[in-house]
Amino acid sequence: MPWRRPPASSKGMRLARICNEILSSAELKITRLQTAYGEQMRLLTEEKGEDAKG
Repeated sequence: MPWRRPPASSKGMRLARICNEILSSAELKITRLQTAYGEQMRLLTEEKGEDAKG
């Protein structure tokens, strides 16, 4: 049996799945960056408070 090209709908579904995986990965990276930034800002604020006291 000769090789046949998959229907366009399966290509679209594959593309949608790949795009969704990329989007999910980007969202996770953004969440991690936001968490790290928030933690750094918290630490800087605490350090400034300690400097003012001491």
